[in-house]
Amino acid sequence: MSKWAVVTGGSSGIGLEIVRKLLNEKWKVIEMSRRRPELKGKNLFFIPADFYKNKEIKEACHKAKKISDENIRVVIHCVGDILTESLIEEFPEHILYKTFQVNFFSAFLLTKCLFKVIAKNKGVFVYVSSVAKDKVYPNISDYCAAKAALSNFVKSVALELAPYGGRAISISPAVVNTPLFRKSKYTVEEASKWHKLGRIGKPEDIANLVLFLISEEANWITGVDYLIEGGFLL
Repeated sequence: MSKWAVVTGGSSGIGLEIVRKLLNEKWKVIEMSRRRPELKGKNLFFIPADFYKNKEIKEACHKAKKISDENIRVVIHCVGDILTESLIEEFPEHILYKTFQVNFFSAFLLTKCLFKVIAKNKGVFVYVSSVAKDKVYPNISDYCAAKAALSNFVKSVALELAPYGGRAISISPAVVNTPLFRKSKYTVEEASKWHKLGRIGKPEDIANLVLFLISEEANWITGVDYLIEGGFLL
């Protein structure tokens, strides 16, 4: 039976590297995002979806189940964004809802839509969260709160999947060299100093951990959040 994985947000950054490594490991990958990833291969299937829009998430999940004949064993939520920087007192309310939509609500809906398939196949959900759940950054309280919700949500998913033999895990990276970081005001040199290992993360650092956590070697790991942060919190 073919190994099928769904990756959201796989058109760039961490998600793109996860897609690349899965393809190298002979997985069939369904990638969902607004833009087609710059990868090709007979085992890569692209479903356009805007994760700010619940209708598109539901439609993408329906298509993914059909394409895979419901043989999906791994679902990786790698969608997220920082939309603005603002003090809480001045924070625009409409941005708050958008932040939670893309960083948390979309993960909840993705899980709801694909739960039965993952349960049936004794599969695993993986959510890419952020070290911001533990170490809050100034002026992005919305993002920090949404990522904290995501990392806590994994416990509920793991609890409900356990009777079926399924698993759920979240991963919380510190600063990684992705388009999200590159649109910030900080340089690589500045951000590297925040990490005791002397560098920011690379997308492949996170992708390598994901590949381990979805493997048989990790089949007794569930309901936890993995920090991968280069000594950022030390």
